[in-house]
Amino acid sequence: MSNLLIESIRTVDARYSLQPGEGTDAVHSDPEYCMAVTRLLTNKKTSGSGIALSLGEGNRLICEAIDMLARPLVGVEIEDVMAEFGAIARSMADHYVEISFATGSSTLDPNQTSSNIIVTVDRLSGVYSEANDYSYNVAKFWPTFSEWTHVTLYRNGTLVYGTEP
Repeated sequence: MSNLLIESIRTVDARYSLQPGEGTDAVHSDPEYCMAVTRLLTNKKTSGSGIALSLGEGNRLICEAIDMLARPLVGVEIEDVMAEFGAIARSMADHYVEISFATGSSTLDPNQTSSNIIVTVDRLSGVYSEANDYSYNVAKFWPTFSEWTHVTLYRNGTLVYGTEP
């Protein structure tokens, strides 16, 4: 199949209610299971689907992120997308947050821990979504923290932990 062009990309916000008490935890007191369904439609009547599973209102954000990120792919051959998948993914992850500590701050020796460090990122306009965030994986920090190499740590400008996107 040559010249398979992506003509459109559609998303569906599919939600499934649960019985009272099902699927609840400390964060989700009234949950519903959800799927963000993506459909790639081509010029040759071939299509493909993908799903992302989530809970509740986060599904809307995933669908919005898919819609936003998919726009540049319309009109592109699927073979080109697959051949350059890594480069395309990296081009979509074009922002980062840098956190540094002032000179004279407390130190943290190897194998020591600190209390949680909370960072809030706000936008002046639009909707922020983690859907295209290379470093975001809720399973790595909820309900407990675990190692995640998609977050990088630099010391004096040198990468000492993690893998860059």
